[in-house]
Parts: sequence; C-alpha cells; structure tokens
Amino acid sequence: MSVTATARQVRILELVAEGMTNAQIGERMKVSTSIVTRELKLLYRLIGANDRAHAVLLALRAGVLR
Repeated sequence: MSVTATARQVRILELVAEGMTNAQIGERMKVSTSIVTRELKLLYRLIGANDRAHAVLLALRAGVLR
C-alpha cells in the first residue's frame, strides 16, 4: 500500500480484519455506520481493493496490518 491511508481508515481496516461488521466498528469507534461505510469505500478506491477481504490482504502485504 504505497498510498497513505488516514489513521481512521487504518483503524477501521484493523477492525475489519478482526471480523467486525460496519455496525460493530461504528459502535466501537463511536461513529455512525454510514461513516464507516464511507471510509471503507474511500479506502478501497485509494488502495485499489475490490472488497473487505481484498483490502485486508493488500494491507497485510504492505505491512500496514500485522
């Protein structure tokens, strides 16, 4: 992932990697589900991911997630 994701997007992606739904992520981060959805869509476009699993895979390969 040679592009820069925001800290919020990385945190959301960490929670996605833990298997959380958008609603669960929103609850955990104290934001609405629509914000989580928007951030994920922006992140997918930024890194060229097709879906949640692809985004996590790309982040793992780039060393953003461990």
